[in-house]
This record gives sequence, structure tokens and C-alpha cells, in this order.
Amino acid sequence: MTHPQTDPTPVALYKSALPAEPVYEIPLTGLDYLDVPVWSLAQWLPGGMSTGTGYGATDEQARTGAYGEITEETFVNLYLTQMPRRRASYRQLQAEGANCLDPLRDRLPAGTTYTPDTELVWTQAHTYPTNELLWVPIETAATWPGDWHGQEQHEWLYTPITNGMGAGESLERALSHGLLELLQRDGNAISYRALDQGVRIELDDVRDPATRALLHRYDEAGLEIQVKLASTDFGITSLYVVGYERDLSRVPHALMLTGCGEAAHPDREVALAKALREFASSRVRKRFEHGEVAWLETVAPEYLAKVRHDPPVLANQEPRAAAAMRQWLDLSPVELFDRVKNSVFRVERTVKFSELLTVAPNSLATPADLLRVVHERLAAAGLSIYYVEFTDPTGPVRTLKAIVPELEVETMTYDRIGRRNLEKLLARQSPLVGLGTPPPGAQPVPLPAADEAALGGPAWFNTTLAREQVGELYALYREPERHVYQVGADAPAATTPAHV
Repeated sequence: MTHPQTDPTPVALYKSALPAEPVYEIPLTGLDYLDVPVWSLAQWLPGGMSTGTGYGATDEQARTGAYGEITEETFVNLYLTQMPRRRASYRQLQAEGANCLDPLRDRLPAGTTYTPDTELVWTQAHTYPTNELLWVPIETAATWPGDWHGQEQHEWLYTPITNGMGAGESLERALSHGLLELLQRDGNAISYRALDQGVRIELDDVRDPATRALLHRYDEAGLEIQVKLASTDFGITSLYVVGYERDLSRVPHALMLTGCGEAAHPDREVALAKALREFASSRVRKRFEHGEVAWLETVAPEYLAKVRHDPPVLANQEPRAAAAMRQWLDLSPVELFDRVKNSVFRVERTVKFSELLTVAPNSLATPADLLRVVHERLAAAGLSIYYVEFTDPTGPVRTLKAIVPELEVETMTYDRIGRRNLEKLLARQSPLVGLGTPPPGAQPVPLPAADEAALGGPAWFNTTLAREQVGELYALYREPERHVYQVGADAPAATTPAHV
């Protein structure tokens, strides 16, 4: 395999793989006073605008992350429509003896009308590590309905999502990245935001000097940082970081109070370092995408001109996300803090960082080491790994979407729930779930027969109550397209000035 230059940097590799259209780079670091490098990218292609945001300890790391993210978005959009596909029902594929994924394993929404005789659109994935081909519903490969560009319209099993996307110079890096994102979202799906369990981590034994310095910087800046535990499933620490200014008059923009950094990793130190920096990235990304844009006239005028020439359309956004974000944009920092303090910043108990599971320091130094451990942990729990690849394996970078059907990542947004989250919510005696006949407002949960038997019978999920519990906090789960409120073709004017 040859590349345009000797020992190219990761950014150069990504650039060599992307289409030739210009990539606009926007430095976001200056939108906050935390001085954590954050960069955003945009590239206009025939299918629309691809974007990416990255962060790191240096500008080069931040740009690398941003290029990785835009590569993920670009290649799934370019190649999903070109991949092998067919129309068939699951029962038909079984009768043919085809290797295929049972859609019931993929955590369908409660109340779905799906049956094994429902005709679906299928595409091909690979098994890991055996690299066998199998058919999977197109929803598992897509990241949003637009990826399919209207080809072969059908009723979606569920709303496609980006969870599990990964990119890198090797299969190991791309797949380990995608799997850790799935584990991160599975870990916090019913443990934060609207269902925050309030488990704060006491940072009693942080070994990484760079992480300790970052924590000190945040504290000196006047931020009250909360590192919270989502899960330790599979022996992997899944945590998230939130925080707020102790003096709310210093908040640069109200939406920054909703910033959140998430991470899952076998090494607790790596998870903490990533989540702390992603927290800073989340703060500035929210301000950049939904706050004022006048500063772009100086920082990225050509980018702003492109956005204004082809503005996002508010009517095309997910209604719940658009409505929730519109409501928050009219709030002051104090008002928004009051809306989220009893959920996002809730603390019920603490656990010590030193008690969290981890691995020997620097034992996962390579992507191959990391993938091996993650695969071993999932396999030990009886979970299989699949992936859909969107790039030529001989090219400069690999882009793919990891699939672990039994992981559950969209319970409070799209009502997708299975045995794992049912068991957790049942153990909490949550009114969101139960066994037997669904009560008013609830829907039956579609489950494989083995899962239903393990639970003790048919299960239900109260979709009505879930929407009530999430309410305006939906803006923490889903956001409308960037700049739709500032330059969108049909965006209403803000009722209050931008917070500065």
C-alpha cells in the first residue's frame, strides 16, 4: 500500500482519502476560556455538507479527530447506496439458508409492527474476527435516512443513528473506536440526562499528570466539574463529565452549561482524560453550532458564505430536537441552569476512582491491543461483533460502522429497548417498564424468544412516560443541524440576544 508521502501524518492520510472538494477548517478553541484545542470541519459534496469536530491536547490531535469524524460521515454517505443490497423478509432469507442478522436482536422500538415476514432492505456486513459476510437490515449501516438518498423507499425499522462509526489507518483502530462508542452509549443510555443516577466519581487517585493538570485548569477557571459513572459493564469504565461555572455570570453562552464529555475504555485513566477534553469540546461545539455566528466573519468568512448560500432548513429537522433547542436558546444561563440542575448535576452517591476497574498502565498502547481486549470482554458475555465497511480495505484509511446488536443505545430517544435495559430498569423498579399486559401509554417490547423467556414473559416499555420524563431535556439527546437557527432559510428570529 502506497501513500502520497513518506510516513504521512494522520491528517494527511485522511485528506488523501477524502474527495477533492475544499475542506473548511474552523478553530473553535477561542469560543471558551478553557484553552482546550477544538477544531471543526465542513466539506460540501453533492449529497450535502459533511462535518466533523475534534479535540485533543494539541491542535494537531484536534484536527486529526475532526478529520476522522468527517471521513466517517463522508464515506457512509458516498458508498452506502453503492453497496450490495436486496429486498427480502427475514423469514425468506432464513428459508434460503442465507447468513443474516435477526432484526429482533437489533433492539427494535417498543410497539413496532415488524414481523419476520416484513420485507426489508438488506446490505452486507462482516463478522469479526472471522470476516464472514452476512446480511443486515440497512438501518444498522445507515447513520440517518438521508444516507439512502431516497433509493428504494421503505418503512424504516427505526431511525438510523451514527453510533458505532469509526475511522483510522487500520481496521483495528477504526473498529475499536466504533466499539468503544457503542459501549459508551450503551453504558449511559438509561443512566444520565433524564435518567441521571447521580453517581459522582471521587477523583482520589488520578495518575496521569496531564489529566491532573487539566482538572486543575478547570478548577482555577471557576468550573465545578462532575465526573460521573454510567456503567462498569463488561469490565469497561463508562463515565461522563459535566460541569458549570460557580459564578453563572461568567458563562460565555447558556448552552455551554449543557456540555457533556463521554468515554468508555478498559483503562479508567484513558476514559477520564478523553471525557474531560470532550466536555470542553462539547461546550464550544454547542456555542458554534447554535449560538452567534458573527465571529465567523473574521475566523472563517468563506465557510460562513457557503452556509449562507446553502442554508439548513428548519422544516427538515427532527421536530422534537428543533423544538427543545429553540426553547433553550431563549434562556439565560441562570434560567437554563435551573432547568437542568436536578438532572444533569444531580448527585446521590459517590464512588472512588481508585475502585473502578482498569488495566495495567500502557498495556493497551496499540489499536490491536485495545481491539483484542474489547473483543474478549464482549465475547465472554456472549455478544458478537459485526461491521459494515465503507472504504476500500487497501486504501489509506478504513471507515466502518461497528454493530453489536445486543448493546442498547437509544432507549430514551427512539424507544429501542431489549433485555439488558429492561433488566436494569426492572431492578430499579422503574415505572417505565414491566412484564405482562402493557398498561395505558405503554407498548410491547419485541424480543427474541430466548430473551423473553429469561425475563419471565412478555415485557412492555411506557413510551408515553418516557417522553414525559425526557421533556425539554431532549435537546441533550438530539440537536438540529448546525446554524439552522442563525442562518437557516426558514428559521424564526431569536426572541432574546445571544449570551456573550
